[in-house]
Amino acid sequence: MRLGWQRNSLEASAPEIETRLPVPISFLVTEFGRPFAVAGFGNWFREQCDMANLRHCSFHGLRKSASVRLAEAGCTPHEIAAITGHASLKEIVRYTNTVDRKRLARAAIEKVKAGTSSVKPVAKFDKKRKKS
Repeated sequence: MRLGWQRNSLEASAPEIETRLPVPISFLVTEFGRPFAVAGFGNWFREQCDMANLRHCSFHGLRKSASVRLAEAGCTPHEIAAITGHASLKEIVRYTNTVDRKRLARAAIEKVKAGTSSVKPVAKFDKKRKKS
């Protein structure tokens, strides 16, 4: 296997890399070199945030924030899951629905401002209608 930098990119084929890597891949490990358990990682992360005087931060909160920012950037739920490691799309869809709702609300307000709404006003609110 040859790994080398060329034009700012790592050069190696995926099959070459995959045969050399353990499965599953763990990037963050305990002090004993073992993958974290879910609860263990949450506790470790909490301790790191506390030591950094970031008591308002948590892994869940930062992961959610990253998911929302990715959704706001236009990423699909599958793209977000690929980055955040969510096993299910259920939570991600919740985040993207919130982002979609905000975007749709802004678009609706802009249509009302521009007078291009596709919906006719309710009769009692229609200023153009003559009163009898």
